[in-house]
Amino acid sequence: MQGRHEPETSLMPTPDAPGIYDRLHEEDEFEWAEPGARTDYELALGQVILAYNALDYRLSYLLACIDIELKTRTPESMSGPFGTRLDAIDLVRATAPKLAHLYQLDLEHLRELHHHRNMVTHGHYDGHPFDGSHKLYRWKKEGPRSIEGYSTARLVDIRDQLRVVLRTMDSILLWFEFDDLDAEDAGSAQSGL
Repeated sequence: MQGRHEPETSLMPTPDAPGIYDRLHEEDEFEWAEPGARTDYELALGQVILAYNALDYRLSYLLACIDIELKTRTPESMSGPFGTRLDAIDLVRATAPKLAHLYQLDLEHLRELHHHRNMVTHGHYDGHPFDGSHKLYRWKKEGPRSIEGYSTARLVDIRDQLRVVLRTMDSILLWFEFDDLDAEDAGSAQSGL
């Protein structure tokens, strides 16, 4: 039929045409990437999110313990953004010498882990259907932008870093629960967790 316009091939399906991936599945002449690559990434991402959530919860709990210890009430610092809560801990460290054990927390490292968490949880995963590679994208005003450096192995590394921070956080929280412990006792308890 003359004059009929064929829809443009698109990666995404539209009402007028299936996406290229839909047609490729139908033709079955292509060698597809190992489906485990995406599954491994999803597992690592889920573990990062869960470890971060545990850290986020403990951070609020730590601030509640600080308030009790110092006999203050600063609820805005407990429920505010992650960075604001870190600022509150930094302020306490500078003004309450009896809570010197809070220096065990590397606040800059926590900020870095928070940044990584934001990048991977708000990034869009786009896996290549044939070679198993993937990219993360974030939407900016100018359009999608590729985010580099977040392989499955990198996510596992971030998860492991979060778990180390959680053990440190747990040893600090032990001090509040058993304030008669000295720093050496808390360190021994940390290594046993």
